[in-house]
Amino acid sequence: TQTDLQLLSAVLNAAMTDICAEEYTAELLEKVIQYYQELAQLAEKNDKMAVACSFYTKAHACMTQMAEKTNDAYWQRAISVVCEDLGRLLKKQGKIDEALKHYMRSLEIRLQLQNDTELAKDDLAIAYYNIGYLLQSKDMLEKARQLWLELDGIAPHAYKRKLEIVSRIMEAFCP
Repeated sequence: TQTDLQLLSAVLNAAMTDICAEEYTAELLEKVIQYYQELAQLAEKNDKMAVACSFYTKAHACMTQMAEKTNDAYWQRAISVVCEDLGRLLKKQGKIDEALKHYMRSLEIRLQLQNDTELAKDDLAIAYYNIGYLLQSKDMLEKARQLWLELDGIAPHAYKRKLEIVSRIMEAFCP
């Protein structure tokens, strides 16, 4: 319930304010991030999108600290996933411009991390898909079409999935 979410958030926030930033260990931050993400998922499941956004935003802040502390690409990717989650929730709330900013930030991070792993290619394909879908909803079809075309070459290992996406694109854009 809303009350449970508020109580859990208050407990977590109180615990975090008792610890100064220098005392945040990587282990503590990982646990806090996990709790924030679980709370966000619980809030979303209960259709409390604004509350879920708040928890994802807090997880994002902790992940940023981890990325700065560790200089690890794992945390940069995690930030891109949270940006994607925020974009998805904002889209559900009809906040298309805000959602687009988060999706674009996710893409920016993923482009910086781009490497030849299958996961990186999937991440880029997902980022382009999300932005293209959002642009489509804003009647920016030409820009969306350009982004869809960029999928070509990003995830060659996912040939079947790519064909399905392209098929849907063609149906949507070229009736």
